[in-house]
Amino acid sequence: MSQEFEHKSVLLNEVIDILKPAKGESLLDVTIGLGGHAKEVLSMTGSKGSLIALDADIQNLEEAQRR
Repeated sequence: MSQEFEHKSVLLNEVIDILKPAKGESLLDVTIGLGGHAKEVLSMTGSKGSLIALDADIQNLEEAQRR
């Protein structure tokens, strides 16, 4: 049985302020978790940007990919 839940990224604004992702940039996320930060980063890098995502937990990778 699957449960629906809302995921809120912790310190999202602070992370974005530090990274300052720009259009066309490529980034590496080595602990993607559920993908909240990655989703925001990708929205800022645009269609020419890219993100390589890693996580030790395969379920996290699957959930992040769905997002």
